[in-house]
Amino acid sequence: MSKTALLAEGTTVELRVELLVESDEMPARPWRTLRLASEMPLAAVHSALQAAFGWTDSHLHRFYLGTPFSAGTQWFGSPTDVAEDDLSEGIDETSVVLGDVLTQPGDELHYVYDLGDNWDHLVQVLDVTPRPAGAAAVELVAGDHAAPEEDSRGSLTWDAEDWAANGMQPPTPPPPFDLTATRREVRRALVAADARPRLDEVAFPVTMFLTQLRGPGSGLVQWRLAEAGVVPSGPLAAGPLDDLDDLDDDAVRAAVHPWAAMLDVVQRAGAEGLTLTAAGYLPPAAVVELISAADPLRRWIGAANREDLTPPVGELRADTQALKLLRVAKGRLLLTPAGRRAAADPRTLLTHVLERMPVSHTSDEHDAGMLALIAVATGRVPLAPGVRHGEGGIDLLSAGMDSIGWSVGGRSLTADHLKGAARPTLVALERLGALRRPEATPWDDPNELGPAAVHLARRALREWPPR
Repeated sequence: MSKTALLAEGTTVELRVELLVESDEMPARPWRTLRLASEMPLAAVHSALQAAFGWTDSHLHRFYLGTPFSAGTQWFGSPTDVAEDDLSEGIDETSVVLGDVLTQPGDELHYVYDLGDNWDHLVQVLDVTPRPAGAAAVELVAGDHAAPEEDSRGSLTWDAEDWAANGMQPPTPPPPFDLTATRREVRRALVAADARPRLDEVAFPVTMFLTQLRGPGSGLVQWRLAEAGVVPSGPLAAGPLDDLDDLDDDAVRAAVHPWAAMLDVVQRAGAEGLTLTAAGYLPPAAVVELISAADPLRRWIGAANREDLTPPVGELRADTQALKLLRVAKGRLLLTPAGRRAAADPRTLLTHVLERMPVSHTSDEHDAGMLALIAVATGRVPLAPGVRHGEGGIDLLSAGMDSIGWSVGGRSLTADHLKGAARPTLVALERLGALRRPEATPWDDPNELGPAAVHLARRALREWPPR
């Protein structure tokens, strides 16, 4: 089939999509009604259906013209799935548009998600009409009933005894279907799907990161990047998702305060720099002065007058040196040329810090740090779960690291692994005020975003040092 639709461009196809679950598995079948442009590639239809039903694109999927998995039934899938299947002839879903396969009321198509649980969605054409000028290429019209959780097919009919026998707790029921929120997610999904081929318009390091993504989890990462406004929107999108106005001066000073305090201490020591102790540490007076900037919640208990016994100050100094704002020469701590420019202007300092994120020393730290930035850029706390599976920051980190290929002993990274890999970037985000810990329990992980968090993370994903 060609990319020229059998339906004329400018045509809207109204679809009813119903998840075919048995009555003893769920009390009611989830369904959605959507209006889609006939020229929309099936790959974009897949993204719209994922968002419409709340799936997370964590598994393989296929479209079938006929009974799924039956001999002779034509199917369409991702380029990788088509290339790797030696048993049947699939067609690349990026090369086929909706109007190629559904042309008139009554036409049907099956969309199967998770080729293990086999969630089968029956797609039926309700109407075919001309699309009004200016109408969106995708619109979620109606729907009801939440879809089940990912990977839950085998346990849908379990009762309390079954869960107990398997040593597991029953899952929390999904929230009720929210038409308004789901409409928003469908639009965001189409922005992501439409943006994927246009990597020439994305900052080079983001492009390099995207080329690593393989497998099902890559869809969620692409989705969040588009939601953050980092990946450009194309003709299927409804316009830009955000407007990054500059932060005011107070917000800039607050964001760079820890590094500015360190630079100020060194600058006030004079042109010859700050004299270090014989062991190479900051003098006690400097440690006392810096502790409030390095540890504003005073999680560190102690006199805080020796750098070697005050990790928050030692880490701040190490981070500032790693940013190439400070250097050590002949027992003195000196400002670098970049440090002098940054000390004179908070906005220059902020740009310098953001250009060098994610903070990393190893490849896994870089990848986890990039995912943490993407989470914050979409308003999510990186280590926090979501109300629904796939919605939380930790879900993004897990899916992204899986899609790149990171594992421990052949298994997906645990929350502790993800936290460790992302730590350098999480520390930097906390210094910027983008992540905040609970004041009552400051030893807990950050659990909320600062007022400028989304802005700062989006800028970090867009700004990079001159090449």
